[in-house]
Amino acid sequence: MDLIGIIPTGKVWGIILRDLLLDVKTAFEKAEKEVYLDILTERPYPLPRLAFDVNLGKYRVEGFFLKALDIKTEVERVHHISIQKVLVLTDVDICDPPHMDGFGYADMTHLFAIVSIYRLQRGATKLVFRERLVKESLHELGHTYGLDHCSKSSCPMSLSASVMEIDAKTTEFCPRCKAMLSDSGYGEYWGV
Repeated sequence: MDLIGIIPTGKVWGIILRDLLLDVKTAFEKAEKEVYLDILTERPYPLPRLAFDVNLGKYRVEGFFLKALDIKTEVERVHHISIQKVLVLTDVDICDPPHMDGFGYADMTHLFAIVSIYRLQRGATKLVFRERLVKESLHELGHTYGLDHCSKSSCPMSLSASVMEIDAKTTEFCPRCKAMLSDSGYGEYWGV
């Protein structure tokens, strides 16, 4: 079973996290991937100041991933556990140049993912916002399991350039992505 550590930043806290933990776990269970999700901090972590790029007017994901690595390392040391993946949640506009307008990003080296609610909450009811956050979190975590973008528009792993495309997705992985996930997460995409 993989432990996925959640690190909320900014104003991400409360019911948002409770619902996300439940919904992401349920979606992975449907894909026959056993995961355990836990929040790694006692409260939302302050936004990393060095992540803000004055010239771009956005936060760069590298700053969040560096802080996440520090938090993950400390939690593992103090609690003598191994955290396989980390999902950072934030409420600010993020970018990973040259990709400037993403909803989230993944770091395949450290197996970290980040999702911003900044664009996901625009024009959304509470239910629609919850669904968008879950779908985007599944998408970015899917990348940390070695999944590439999927051609099936209903799969969480399909590429989304707009919230309308996220809304068209479901929280169920397609048969191909499900098979790759259940194969220890590194199926065909990794060549094993």
